[in-house]
Amino acid sequence: QNSTREVSFGCRYAPASEMAGDFYEVIPISQHSIGFFIGDVMGHGVRASLVVSMLRGLMEKEREAATDPEWFLYGINEGLVSILERAGVTLFATALYCVVNLKEGTLRYSCAGHPAPITVRLGKAKQLKPKTSTPNPALGLIPGTPFHAEKVSLDDVDRLLVFTDGL
Repeated sequence: QNSTREVSFGCRYAPASEMAGDFYEVIPISQHSIGFFIGDVMGHGVRASLVVSMLRGLMEKEREAATDPEWFLYGINEGLVSILERAGVTLFATALYCVVNLKEGTLRYSCAGHPAPITVRLGKAKQLKPKTSTPNPALGLIPGTPFHAEKVSLDDVDRLLVFTDGL
């Protein structure tokens, strides 16, 4: 139990237009847990911005599952698939959702078609690799799909870098 652990966030957000499909959210969960979500909606303009708004609403709806990355993304995916099917639109969003638990000393994360985070430890960077060979699909494409999550010890992470393909 390391009582000196703390989490701080820094951000560089430079959208190509005011109607961007890249976004992030920090989600307070409890005194010792915090979640963060980064997403990238296919395309640009008004349509991408509307899907960002829908995703934010779905995130709020799934708030009770925010401690479990795989269930949080599952619920968001189910909602987005339902909305897009009713609208007759094919669209998707890649996403990464992470939960930092300072009490347990863990980082749990799940990627939905999104690039995995990069950890920095003692000046060395490495991109996290999922233990399963089948990646999770992007959000909005496949109803009922299970998402899997990975777990990393905070002892192995000094800094975590998350990004969209806009990087």
